[in-house]
Amino acid sequence: NRLETWKQNIKAMITHTKAISGCSKICLIGLRMGATLAGLIANENEVSVSNLVLWNPCIYGKHYIREMKALALADDTISNDMGQKIESAGFILSPETAEQIKNIDLHSLRFPQEMSVLMIDRDDRPQYITLLKKWKHDGFHTDYLVQSGYLEMFAEPHDTIVPVHTLRAISEWLTKTVQKKTSSIGMGAENLIPPQNTSDHAV
Repeated sequence: NRLETWKQNIKAMITHTKAISGCSKICLIGLRMGATLAGLIANENEVSVSNLVLWNPCIYGKHYIREMKALALADDTISNDMGQKIESAGFILSPETAEQIKNIDLHSLRFPQEMSVLMIDRDDRPQYITLLKKWKHDGFHTDYLVQSGYLEMFAEPHDTIVPVHTLRAISEWLTKTVQKKTSSIGMGAENLIPPQNTSDHAV
């Protein structure tokens, strides 16, 4: 069960990070399938996640598998003797792993109310409005940003452009979120003073 192994590895990383850093609060930031896995981990609530950044996550696992198959067919450097395995962008998925991923549907996620979540969408193909409406209907609020530069980030290595503006936006959101949570503990609204120290949080 490779999908479960991935999830267990992330949980072990969270536990280890807390142990070596002394931080009690963790922020998970994931891109594409990494964002989907981060969402699944936060949904299970076995490990405490304070803040979650989902950058262009895969809503449906079956769509992700279809995308990987399409990329594999378009790559003429991939061997034809892979059988039922899917090889794409240097990753190999077994038929069993592909079937496990196909069952993923982010509409079913339920996050703890105290968790802050940021969804980052693509400006050229926004796709999360319906999902966010579903989460809002279920009583969970998510911050939402639309950012440019996604395709440029996944260009050929020598043409790749790092979306610094998006990384900066994530950093600013996380800083404000941490400060807001910290300043609201045990204080009346008239006394809220945003703290400058966010060292109790690990990313």
